[in-house]
Amino acid sequence: MILYYVFRKRIRKGQDQTFGEYVLISAIMFVLWMTAGVVNPMWWGYGSPEAVREFRYTDNNLLVVDHIRTMGSESDEGTPCSRVHIVDPKSGDKILRFTLGEEADIAGVHGDTLTVVKYSEAIAYSITDGHVYAVYSVETLPRLFSQLSGGVDHIMWGNGYSLMEITANNGKQYNLDLTNGHFYVAAGNREPEKNYTPSGKLYVDESQIKRDDQRWGTTVLELQGESGNQYEEFITGPNDSVLNRSRTFLSGEFVAITADTNVIVLSYETLEHKLFILTCLTLDGKKVVWEMHQSQYNAEFEFSDYMKPQAGYNPTLNQLAFWIAGVVYCVDADSGKLLWNTEL
Repeated sequence: MILYYVFRKRIRKGQDQTFGEYVLISAIMFVLWMTAGVVNPMWWGYGSPEAVREFRYTDNNLLVVDHIRTMGSESDEGTPCSRVHIVDPKSGDKILRFTLGEEADIAGVHGDTLTVVKYSEAIAYSITDGHVYAVYSVETLPRLFSQLSGGVDHIMWGNGYSLMEITANNGKQYNLDLTNGHFYVAAGNREPEKNYTPSGKLYVDESQIKRDDQRWGTTVLELQGESGNQYEEFITGPNDSVLNRSRTFLSGEFVAITADTNVIVLSYETLEHKLFILTCLTLDGKKVVWEMHQSQYNAEFEFSDYMKPQAGYNPTLNQLAFWIAGVVYCVDADSGKLLWNTEL
C-alpha cells in the first residue's frame, strides 16, 4: 500500500521506475522486513505465539510466558523472543503484555516482581506495568550491593537458574536467591537453614506426588512403567504397588493435586507426543473424575518433543490452565468444565 501510494501516478501510466525510485523501493522493503522480522518480535511483541513456555499464578494474576521468533532463513529458523502476558484468572481478560527480548527463563515470582534469566544476567520486571526494576550482572551487581563494591569476578547459576552464585574480586562468595530477592553470604550454595515446620500437605514433584512431612517430602504416588517398559506408565502407591491396572498413561506427568482429593495427569495419545490428554483421578487412582482430550478443542494443532503442552494450576481458584495453538484455556479442576479461553 505504501509503495502504491508513492508511485501510483507512474504505475497508472505504465512507466518503469527510475534508479532512484528502485533504490527507494528497496530501502522501504528492507525497513518493512526489519520491522516485521526483528523489531516487532524483539521489542513490540505482536503476533501469535509459536509456543507457551510456562504458566505462573500470583495472588491476583495468571502469568503466561510464550515466545515468537525473529525472521529466519533457509538455514536459520530465527531467534525465539519471549513475552509475558498478564491475564485475569477469573475472567480470562488480558491485562498487560510486555516483551523480554531474546528467550528468557523464569527464575522466580514474588510480590510485584517477575525475575527472568538471560545468558549472563537476571532481570527483574514489574508485573503491574512491565518496567524493569533491576538488572543483575557482573557490571551492575557492585552498584546494587555494598558487599560487592570492589567488583565481581564471575557469576554462576544454581538450582535451575533460581540462584545466582556470585564470586567477588576479593574472593568472597555470595548468593542471590531470585525467587525472593534475598542476598546472603554463600554457605554450601544455600541460604542459611531456617527451622523447618512440615505442613503435611501434598504437592507435585514432576512424576511424583509427595507429602510435606519431612524436609524432602515422602512419596505418596508415582507414575512409573513396569517390566522394563518406561513409556506406558501406571500410578503406583507405597512399595511401588499399582493402584489401577486399567489406567495407563503414555509419558505421563502429574500437573496438579486438588485439595488433597484428586490428581490431574497430563499424558499423550501416542508416543509421537502430538496430542495430549488431561485426566483427573481420585487420590487412590481408582476412579476417573473427568478426562479431556486435546481433540475436543483442537484436533489439528500438533505438539512435539520441542514444543510441549504446558499446564498451570491455581489452588486458590481451583482452576487449571493449558494452551493449544496460541489460545489459553481454563477449566474447573473438579469438573473439567471450560471456564474461559483467551487468544494470546
